Amino acid sequence: MIERLNPRERKLALLALLILGPLVLFRGVLFPLLDLKGTYHAQETRLRGNIKQVQLLGQELRQLQRTTPRTTTPLNVQVARILRQTEVTGRASSTSQGAEESAQRILIQVDQLTLYETTSLIYQLEHIRPTVHISTLDLQKSFQDTNRLKLNLVVSSK
Repeated sequence: MIERLNPRERKLALLALLILGPLVLFRGVLFPLLDLKGTYHAQETRLRGNIKQVQLLGQELRQLQRTTPRTTTPLNVQVARILRQTEVTGRASSTSQGAEESAQRILIQVDQLTLYETTSLIYQLEHIRPTVHISTLDLQKSFQDTNRLKLNLVVSSK
């Protein structure tokens, strides 16, 4: 097609290509990249602001934790709450064996448990905060129903 043009028209077409080519390149490639860079910069600025805010909230939380006195719930109250949550309160009995301030031991006896209730109860007892120690765990088939379990365990704090 260019071969059919006379030399003057070829020079004008080449000149137009040399002038318009970079403009089209800038408009089609460079400007979208600059817009994308601006978008990423705005996101980075927003995320840095979020990080700063989280750091400030972390410092505020640490300050509140230092100034707020910790009140620990007695172990027997925590055990009673767990027995209620697992819905075995009617089949359970717990006896506090140590009334000292520093350490407390509780004997828990539960009968007629399913396997799910047993695992749920033990899991929740293991995840009491502050941590407790299960010193004795005795699991047997229940006397009344051999498809159920009887659990005896001793939980102690510190």
